Amino acid sequence: SYAHTYQVAADAFSYSADPLSTAPGGVWSKQAGTQGEYTMADGSKVVHNPPGAADRREAYAYAYTPPSADYSTELDIRPTRVSSLNRHFEVTVRQQTGVYTNYAALHSISATGTWVSLVRNVAGTGTTLQSVSGLPDQMRTIRLEIVGQVLKAYYGGENVYITATDNSSSKITATGRPGLISFQNSNSTGDAYADNWRCLWYPPPSKPTNVQATDGAYVDKCRITWSPSTGPGT
Repeated sequence: SYAHTYQVAADAFSYSADPLSTAPGGVWSKQAGTQGEYTMADGSKVVHNPPGAADRREAYAYAYTPPSADYSTELDIRPTRVSSLNRHFEVTVRQQTGVYTNYAALHSISATGTWVSLVRNVAGTGTTLQSVSGLPDQMRTIRLEIVGQVLKAYYGGENVYITATDNSSSKITATGRPGLISFQNSNSTGDAYADNWRCLWYPPPSKPTNVQATDGAYVDKCRITWSPSTGPGT
């Protein structure tokens, strides 16, 4: 766990009905592998809106690079089942520029259930690292956290739903950018929306202070003391 986290980027999607790529300030950019376009709903939510064909993915990165590769992203998701076809909303970390490479916590819904998966995408090839099914089909916050090569997905609270460690030869180590993705294998629109995207950063611990060493009554060792550092816990 971490003693200190900082919100370093956020978006409540309070725009007009224009596509997300035209958001003020150019804060979102389409990523490789994107075939569709997000649009706004009710001036405060983002909706998956593929342009009239099946199997559409919308991948976006936020215009911010965290100070280190250890951070998290989270998103409020409202799924609505309208058919047996899959719909995915995902939050991403370590999204690399110009290529569909990232880690994602994938929230998938269909007529048969709702589940969350941890996925590694490298140059467009996805590998599921861990998955859990049977989740509530209602408004939930999904969060993806990465520290080193340990990933954790949270769904609807502070309890870790799934975790995975990626020490494979395909592991992603570069900081990249945080982002979001959705996928839909039907051309219907408005069947799910998301809101309140956020990125949190975990600063490294500060150096310990008041470091002291003494041999005291010992002849074969010394005693070292220091004041606790602040920052992430151990």
